[in-house]
Parts: sequence; C-alpha cells; structure tokens
Amino acid sequence: MAEKLVPPIAEEAIAATVSRLAQELDRDDQNRSPLLVGILKGSFIFLGDLVRNMKTPIRSIEFIRVSSYGSFTLCALLDKPARRQVPVTIDYLGLTVSDRFVVGYGIDFD
Repeated sequence: MAEKLVPPIAEEAIAATVSRLAQELDRDDQNRSPLLVGILKGSFIFLGDLVRNMKTPIRSIEFIRVSSYGSFTLCALLDKPARRQVPVTIDYLGLTVSDRFVVGYGIDFD
C-alpha cells in the first residue's frame, strides 16, 4: 500500500512565512533592485510566491543548477540541519524542519 503523505506544515503557515521573508528582504534591499536566483527547478513556487509578496523592484529572476557559488545572500524556506554535511549560514530562514522526507510546494520528489 502506498504511504499517505501528510502535510508537515500548514498552507497558512507557509504563506505567513513567505510573507515574513519578503518583508525582511524588502527591509534590507530598500535601495537595490536584487537579482533573485532559484537553485534548481523545485524553487520556482517558493520564489514566485516570494516575488509576489515583495515590494522591492526585482531586477531579474533566474534559475540555475550549479555545484559551487560565489558571493550571495541565502534565503531558504526550509532548513533541515540534521542532514547538513557542511556548515551553512542562512541569511533569511523561513522554517526549520526535522529530519523527515519533505515534498510539495515545488519541492521535488526525485
């Protein structure tokens, strides 16, 4: 029998978190037009909702798939610290989740 997927985070909680992150980015980017870069295709729903909630004019939105990065500011909807293999500083963090399988809201199954 197929395992039933149970939403670990309510839709309202995700919406409130995305709104809060947008406000934080607006506050810190008041005098800039940022370039937003989604890492992998699974970020498109989060990034789209984030942009719709932001008031700061966005210069551009891009999507990339790379293995190393230069200088950047990191905004993440979810953090799963139990799975982290190297230290990462998240500048704008939405929610911390336990070491469970998470899928949905654009997060890829495979």
